[in-house]
Amino acid sequence: MGTEKRKNKLNRRMTMKILLFLYDIFTVNFAYLIAILIRFSDANSYHEQGAGYMQMFRDFTFLYTLICIVLFLVFRLYSGVWRYVGFNDLKKVIIVNLCTCIIYICGSLLIVGRMPISVYILGAGIQFIMMAVIRMAPRYIVESYGRPKGSADNDITIPMMIVGVGENTRIIQNKISRDGANIVRPVCVADYGNTFKGNTFNGLPVFCGIEAVTECIDNYHIRCVVIAEAGLPDDFTDAIRKLCRAKEIEIRDFLIGTEQKTKGIDVGELLKNARGPVRVIWDGSNGRFYPDPETALKSCDDGNTVESVSASGSELVIRVHCQESSNPVASEEWIRKYREETGDDISFF
Repeated sequence: MGTEKRKNKLNRRMTMKILLFLYDIFTVNFAYLIAILIRFSDANSYHEQGAGYMQMFRDFTFLYTLICIVLFLVFRLYSGVWRYVGFNDLKKVIIVNLCTCIIYICGSLLIVGRMPISVYILGAGIQFIMMAVIRMAPRYIVESYGRPKGSADNDITIPMMIVGVGENTRIIQNKISRDGANIVRPVCVADYGNTFKGNTFNGLPVFCGIEAVTECIDNYHIRCVVIAEAGLPDDFTDAIRKLCRAKEIEIRDFLIGTEQKTKGIDVGELLKNARGPVRVIWDGSNGRFYPDPETALKSCDDGNTVESVSASGSELVIRVHCQESSNPVASEEWIRKYREETGDDISFF
């Protein structure tokens, strides 16, 4: 049964690719036909000039169609999964249409003669719109208006707050909206600063500051909180975690980053348990003397790891490896490239 289903799925996919291929062949010719009819829309101008250009169009149609077929296959317009069409697929369509526009202009000039500039512009524009819409529209229509597969038939929902204004928040919204079986529903976004106070993020109201977050939890009856931003201040996220524990609210993290996880002993943890004078040696430095671990702890950045520990007289010598800080911007850039290359978002839950 599974083999039969896979076979039927492959047959449907191949059928859709063939239909799309035939549609594109129709489009590249229909676009310039309509362009000529629009340019010479009244009867007099069509009989005086339009009929001649129509004959030029017919003479160039076969060669233009062959060139377009080759270009479509070279650019692999039919190898993508159009259910998950993205910006990278649209970019292909744009490049292909720019190439066909140049080919139509140069080819017509060399083979059949010059056509009106308006015909070139209208034909290229109509062709691009027809090719882009058939590829882009279905996904966004289904996501916006279609009923998700396996959606529940009741009105039971769990209000959820997303903490952090960033790309992860949008990914979470998108994934939950497409999962019809998920009864969790994002209702608001929390942020620590006042930058987005009073604004909305992708349709959700943004509340700034721990006081506003507390009020928001009570007003929206929040039962689930997701922390979606890695760069939030620790005191802000700690306050939210404490608030969730007090109100028995489920809390989880959804953080995407490209930074490496810290391995080894954290220098701060070591200094908290050290006694006596300390000398800390950073990468490429001669080190600095501290009379006690508390003073050294104030000068050490979080995230640095211990490379080695030794004793020199009464001093505890700690060699520290400086860890590069994480970069949320790099994370968002990685997400954007992933979406452009695959046409889909990163999986959530």
